[in-house]
Amino acid sequence: MPLGEWLVLVGGGCLALGLGLAFWSSRQDVKAFGEHARYGQTTLAEDEGSSVLTQRQTARRRAERAFVGGLTLTLLGVVLQTLGSLLS
Repeated sequence: MPLGEWLVLVGGGCLALGLGLAFWSSRQDVKAFGEHARYGQTTLAEDEGSSVLTQRQTARRRAERAFVGGLTLTLLGVVLQTLGSLLS
């Protein structure tokens, strides 16, 4: 298999993983803060330092990191597929 085809194949895998990770992170954010979090609204806040608030903040940080990772993998996939198609 030529190098160009391998780059297209690996790029496609990165695209799929990146998009899946981005969608997963969005779902985790909604699970942590509810449906209204998508619109910038929140429910009543918990007391500062409560375990529920700490868990939600941890889940949000994890979701944000996963979203950035998903975007990075998607970008890598686009670049690899472009290079692969140029080399084919």
